[in-house]
Amino acid sequence: MSYRTKLLLAFGVLIGLTIGLTALSNWGGRLAQLHIERARLAHDVLEGHWRLSSHTYQLFKQLADALLIGDQDLGRGEADLERKLRADITDLREMIADEIAFVEEDEQKGERGELLTLSLLERQIDRVLVEFAEVRNLRNVGERGKAWIKLNAVLEQSIDGSFNALLAAAIAEEHREVKAADAKARALINRVNLIVDGLAALAIAVGILCAALLLSGLRRPMVALLAGTRALRKGDLTHRIELSGSDEFGELAHSFNRMAGELEAKNRDLEAAKADLEQAVTARTAELCDANAALEKADQVRRRFFADISHELRTPLTIIRGEAEIGLRGNDKAIDDYKGTLHRVLEQAEHTARLVDDLLFVARQNAGETRMSRQAIALREIVESVCGDAEVLAEKRGVTVTLRQEVEEAVVSGDPGRLRQLFLILIDNAIRYSEARGEVSLYMGAAPKGVVVRVSDGGIGIGPDELERIFERFYRGDNASEHHTEGTGLGLPVAKAIADAHDGELVIDSRLGEGTTASVFLPTVRKLRAVA
Repeated sequence: MSYRTKLLLAFGVLIGLTIGLTALSNWGGRLAQLHIERARLAHDVLEGHWRLSSHTYQLFKQLADALLIGDQDLGRGEADLERKLRADITDLREMIADEIAFVEEDEQKGERGELLTLSLLERQIDRVLVEFAEVRNLRNVGERGKAWIKLNAVLEQSIDGSFNALLAAAIAEEHREVKAADAKARALINRVNLIVDGLAALAIAVGILCAALLLSGLRRPMVALLAGTRALRKGDLTHRIELSGSDEFGELAHSFNRMAGELEAKNRDLEAAKADLEQAVTARTAELCDANAALEKADQVRRRFFADISHELRTPLTIIRGEAEIGLRGNDKAIDDYKGTLHRVLEQAEHTARLVDDLLFVARQNAGETRMSRQAIALREIVESVCGDAEVLAEKRGVTVTLRQEVEEAVVSGDPGRLRQLFLILIDNAIRYSEARGEVSLYMGAAPKGVVVRVSDGGIGIGPDELERIFERFYRGDNASEHHTEGTGLGLPVAKAIADAHDGELVIDSRLGEGTTASVFLPTVRKLRAVA
């Protein structure tokens, strides 16, 4: 069992005991409150009986005194006492009803008996009041002897006999209920206190036991781990911690031993590493020499780039200047001559503008700052339009252009002009480097992530050494230069920059003397539909 599990188990036991103790305390408190409330109700009923007894005897005494010595307040005192007495009976009846609603069903029978006793007391009081009225009537008609005899009977029999016995029994019953309720409340409180004290003692004992067990299980591994760290700090890499078990400390000891072993092995390897340092320095020196050679090569490429661009821009500028000088030289010429000159100047200016625009586009693409007007484009329309234009170019060389499409709809997000330029570059290259009466085929079909357009020819092909450099600006292979002297070497770099700017890919596959296939992969924005 892991140490973490032991901790969780110990905390779980303590939390369970705490919850149980709290629940028991709450339950005991609520139960004690119920018994206290029951005792309070019993006390209230008992006090109500005492008030009823006091007011009844005061009323009976007032009535007797009025008959013996005369009514001094003309019956006002008797009326006030009778109102209090009736109020006492009403209060008692309500309090007994509260008791009936409060107690259990087996105790309700006794409480209903109290209501019956109260009703008997009320009837007995009414009977005594009637008898006092009869005594008063006898006295008023002059029969004082009969009145005296009747009064003695009321006092001795009705009050001291029946009423006293009935009231004493009711009060005695309430005394018994009060004592029983108080005893139950005290017994319950004592029992709950005893249980709570027992659980508290058990919780303390369990807490002490858990703390002792956890500390005992913690001390030995901590001592072993501290000894291991001290030995490691002193440089003793051979020290190992002998600590078994599958808990966290066992895993920590295993990790410590593995770390010490790795440090020991690395320390052994350090000497060997020192011996290999000179060899590594020598190898690094050779690598630096290779890097220096690569830098020199890159510098050559840079110089070649500037030389090529200077050459490519110088030629059209020279032609423009020459044409302008010819137009200005000599006498005035015919309008057609000036138009011819201006037409040739315009052609060279457009050529220069295209060259500069292509250079800027490639440079911006390399810098990640391509500027294009992107929109949803039906690629099929662009491919068909380019294929139509290519037929005009191919006719001059006797080359046949064919188109095969396997998708009906391929919508891409891009710049229509740049995509058209991309496919024209590829088709123009395929036509230029094809043999006379050759064939250039275009294919458009589905690709794993969109659509692919392939331009294939059976022309001169590209050698493997030159294939690696075809995307370098102004680079033209020897085979291409011999076959076709014109060209700037910007076509494929521009085509690749356009494909990259459209989140696509341009792949060139070629074999010398067998032909070349250029594949353009573009992501689509709408699901492709195959041609039926």
